[in-house]
Amino acid sequence: MIRRSKILLSVFLLILFLIILQGFLGTFKGEGTEREKKLEISFYAEFLPAQELLKKEVMELLDKYQIHLYIAISEEKMAALTPVLKEYQRRNIEYSLWPVMSKEDGYWVQERNLKKFSQFLDRIFEWAKENKIEIREVLIDFEPKQFFKLVDVENFGDFLFWARKTARENIGKSKFEQSKQVVRQEIIEKIRSRGIKVTATFSNFGLEEIKGFSTAAQDFLEAPVFGLPWDRIDFQCYNFPILARSSFTHPDLARVLYSLTGRARKYCHTEISFSVGPLSPQEFSSEEVIVDIGAVLAAGVYRVNIYSLDGLLEFTEPEKEIERILQARPEKPPLTIGATWLIFLRKMGWFYLRSLQFLKNL
Repeated sequence: MIRRSKILLSVFLLILFLIILQGFLGTFKGEGTEREKKLEISFYAEFLPAQELLKKEVMELLDKYQIHLYIAISEEKMAALTPVLKEYQRRNIEYSLWPVMSKEDGYWVQERNLKKFSQFLDRIFEWAKENKIEIREVLIDFEPKQFFKLVDVENFGDFLFWARKTARENIGKSKFEQSKQVVRQEIIEKIRSRGIKVTATFSNFGLEEIKGFSTAAQDFLEAPVFGLPWDRIDFQCYNFPILARSSFTHPDLARVLYSLTGRARKYCHTEISFSVGPLSPQEFSSEEVIVDIGAVLAAGVYRVNIYSLDGLLEFTEPEKEIERILQARPEKPPLTIGATWLIFLRKMGWFYLRSLQFLKNL
C-alpha cells in the first residue's frame, strides 16, 4: 500500500512538473513576429526632490530621449510638484501620476486602505483642477504593507517565514471580493469618468492565476486586479533583490521573466507592460537591465518601465546609460535548471495559498 502511494505521488509530481514546464517554459506564439516595433520605456521617479526634477539637464535628458515618467505624488509633495508639472506641460515632457500615501496609511494601495486612497484621489483631482495640472494617466500601485519587511529578508528561509506569516494575515476570499468592487467603483470608475487612463501595477506573482481559476495570489498581495477594466496592467519583475538574497543566477531569472512575459501576453486581454530594475550604480547596471529588457522583448512585449530615474541620475553619465538601454534587442534567455526550479517553487507557493484560502472560507 505504501509502495503504491509512493508511485502515485511520483506520477503526480512528474505530471505536475511537465505541466509547469510546458506552460511556463515554452516558446510563445508570435515570438519573432513583432521585431519592427519600437521599445517604449518609462522611468519611475519616487524620491527625487522637485528641484532635481526641474534641473535643466534632467529635463533636457527626458526631452531628448522622449522618456515618460511615473512621478510619485503624496500629500506632502503636491505643492512642490506644481511648478514641476507645469513646466513639463510647457515642454511636452510626458508624465503620469503615481499616488502614494504616508507609511502609516500603507504607502501603496491595499485592500485595507482603499477608502483612504479613494479620498486621496479626490484631493489630487481638486489640486489638479485648481492649479490647471493636466493628468493623462494614474498608476495604481498594489503592494501589501508587509513588503516593507522584505528588506529584512536575508535568505530563502527568512523569505518562507515572511511569506507564511503574510499569507495568514492577508488571505480572506470574502474580504477580497468586497475589495474588488470598491476598486471598481471608488478607483477605476472615479478616474476614468474624468477621461483619465488608469493602470494597475503589482507583483508578477499574480501571473500564477491569470487564467482566472483562482484569486489566492491576488488575495495574498492585497491586489484585486484581474477581471477589472484597467487600461493597462503592469507586472513588477525586479530581479536584483532575488539575486542578492539567493543562489539563483541572472540567466535563471531572465528565463523566468521571459516565460512570465509570454504568459501575460497570451492570456491578458488588456494592454500590458513589465517593470524591471532597480537601475543604479549600486544595484543593476544598464547592461544587466538590458538582459531583462531583452527577455521581455523576445516574448513580444515592447513597453518596459524602469525603476528608477533616481538611480539613473546617480551614474556619472546618465545619457550613455540611456543610449545603451535603448539599444536593447530581443534575446530569448536559455533554459536553465535554476529557472525550472524557481518556476516549480512559484507553483507550489500558489498551491499553498489556494489551499489556505479554501480552508479559511470553509
